[in-house]
Amino acid sequence: MELYSKKFRQLVIQALESSNNVIATIPIYKNEFLEEIRERKDAKIIKITRENREKIYENFI
Repeated sequence: MELYSKKFRQLVIQALESSNNVIATIPIYKNEFLEEIRERKDAKIIKITRENREKIYENFI
């Protein structure tokens, strides 16, 4: 699984630290790497549900 690949984690952090906006999905379950992402001050976590997914989608197009 990608989350256990050191190279993958390094590339994710590199993308998050770049000047580019990043839209990504992360699993709900917890592990150390995912918690690092969730705790970033520059990250905005949005929980997508069946009820809100169309409205959220409209915000990104």
